[in-house]
Amino acid sequence: MKLLFGFLAIFLAISFGEGAQNSAKLTGPIPCSTNASETWVDVVLLIDNSVNMGSSNLRKISTLTSLVMSKFPIGTNPNVTQGVHNTRVGVIAYNYKASIVAGFDDIKNLNDLAQVLNGIQLSSHKEANLYDAIIQSNFLEAPCTVNFCVSTYRPTVMIFFAAASNVDANSQIVHSNLIDTVTTTIITVNFNSADSNITSLLNTLTFNYFVNTSMYNYSSNCYCIDHTGYPLILYDSANNRYTRYAECMILLWTNGQIDGYYENPIEACTSIGYFPNYVMTGFLNSKDEEQFLAGIRLF
Repeated sequence: MKLLFGFLAIFLAISFGEGAQNSAKLTGPIPCSTNASETWVDVVLLIDNSVNMGSSNLRKISTLTSLVMSKFPIGTNPNVTQGVHNTRVGVIAYNYKASIVAGFDDIKNLNDLAQVLNGIQLSSHKEANLYDAIIQSNFLEAPCTVNFCVSTYRPTVMIFFAAASNVDANSQIVHSNLIDTVTTTIITVNFNSADSNITSLLNTLTFNYFVNTSMYNYSSNCYCIDHTGYPLILYDSANNRYTRYAECMILLWTNGQIDGYYENPIEACTSIGYFPNYVMTGFLNSKDEEQFLAGIRLF
């Protein structure tokens, strides 16, 4: 979890263009694009408006979020295959229960977002039901069909602005599968770090089991569509944090005679079978990449 201005620094690094293109020989993992104008991502803002948050903090959330989101092409077009790259934004407020303040079709531009955020009022309830907020986030997207999901697929960022965790239902979050942590990045902003309950919960939400630590930065458009692998995560010593890279790692072990998949690397590269568009054999260029794949295998 991060304090508010830490969130600003992190979220400004988010961009969802294509992996960086470089005609020179690759000497390391492929970096992610930093072009915010080419983003296509769903951002879900989950805002605690219980009395624990306070009116002044609600205003801070509104001001800072509007500033950050001004870097991104906010829109409502769900189909990225039409060549329109936009960032959809949904907003959920929660106290003793959660409600959708604005869906992905409601916020068409930055002014719409500012109006929605400024309209959130402090509740008289002290309860902060984060569990219900996560449940409500599932209703932001239309029901999935095969064609619809293929054409509209995009990564998701869930940003939690939290000040308390004082509802028994919140204990279910840790043991549930409510959030797909492979395609969803969780960023948390803790307005009450003295509260051990909310601090512990937010640390758990951001924990990445592949690298055995909490991660807060999305690091650009590095995601693997439809679970066709896991984005490579390596430690970035220059920035003192773990960072995603534009490579989807698939740990595939198979015996063609037993499971009907691939007999050898050549067959994997040329087959039109199980993974016709995705599987390509590769090389591990560092001990760090090997350790990351070992983490996937253990997970």
